[in-house]
Amino acid sequence: MGEQSKAHGDLPAVMLEGTYSPTNYVEEAVTLKGPDYTITVNDGRIEVVFRTSEPLPDADCRAAVRREVERIFEARMVLSGQPWEMSGLTLKRHYPDGRKDVWVSATSLVAFASMPSPDVIITGSDGNIVSDTKAERQAAERAFREQCLRHKEDSLLKDMMTSFRRAVDDPGDRMTHLYEIRDVLKHRFGGEKEAKRALGLTNSEWKDLGRIADQEPIEESRHRGSHPSRRPATEEEQSRVFAVVRRMIRAYLDHLDHI
Repeated sequence: MGEQSKAHGDLPAVMLEGTYSPTNYVEEAVTLKGPDYTITVNDGRIEVVFRTSEPLPDADCRAAVRREVERIFEARMVLSGQPWEMSGLTLKRHYPDGRKDVWVSATSLVAFASMPSPDVIITGSDGNIVSDTKAERQAAERAFREQCLRHKEDSLLKDMMTSFRRAVDDPGDRMTHLYEIRDVLKHRFGGEKEAKRALGLTNSEWKDLGRIADQEPIEESRHRGSHPSRRPATEEEQSRVFAVVRRMIRAYLDHLDHI
């Protein structure tokens, strides 16, 4: 392939390409620069452009890039609670004359969570915007995504993200997976009291997660076998648990920023 590219003059562009849905899942274009590539996510398309055409990215490199892309969507998922689907990333080499080589496409990835609240724009008597929830949410999401990427090698953060992903992929055991996040924080800080103090979590937050996940007679309960009569978790209960876990993840990221 190397000799072929030389014969056609300019070097080809090597890319990984994929898609995601819904196409407006990411509200603004996301650009992430890696050590030797640039990721762009926008309008339903994922493009990863490598800065050199040779050698081609191997399987380990492609897997690492895919993990970086997934972190963008995971950050969005934790904050927005929206469902999303991502296709496999296909390796392509584009030549200046329009030809292209296509290699491999990985499997797709699906995640599910509840839908978000509508946006609100509040203006003052002079017509100036006082509050724009969409703009505020986008700014908060950028900050959260940057935190996730900044601490991407932290093993505990990886464990919490894995548990969160399992919670949205496996609703029947959702409470078990979300409770795991509280549990790993308790062990990380040496106890319940220590974890709450280090992360600034309230007793209400900590106890609500435990009560809903452990004690309520719901089908998703961690101890559902001990409840002879069970019901599905209400939307309010699920929303509360997700909100508490989201708060725990963000509090842990803030903690990492200050150590």
